[in-house]
Amino acid sequence: MAFLAENRQQPGVQETEDGLQYLVIQPGNGDKPQLQDSVKVHYQGWRVDGELFESTLEQNEPSEFPLSGVVKGWRKALLMMPAGAKWKIFLPSELAYGAISPNEKYRLTRR
Repeated sequence: MAFLAENRQQPGVQETEDGLQYLVIQPGNGDKPQLQDSVKVHYQGWRVDGELFESTLEQNEPSEFPLSGVVKGWRKALLMMPAGAKWKIFLPSELAYGAISPNEKYRLTRR
């Protein structure tokens, strides 16, 4: 919890009632996806300690998946994001991988 408590004080970081934090890096101007949609995104995922654990940028190919198939926090953020946006999101464990997570929180960036 210390990471998110500190992070919420950073300039531009916004927080939802359930603890999802996000920073708008680039606003989008397209439609927002719906729950039944599939999305095609570039993203990078880091552990709180700064270790990169996944990246589509390294693959040079965006990932496509049904929105209903991702962790709750990422799904919530993507539903709020218009196409073309770039956000950095910060997820508490209960909105990410929960008890199976090797770390309490992950942060993910969509490009």
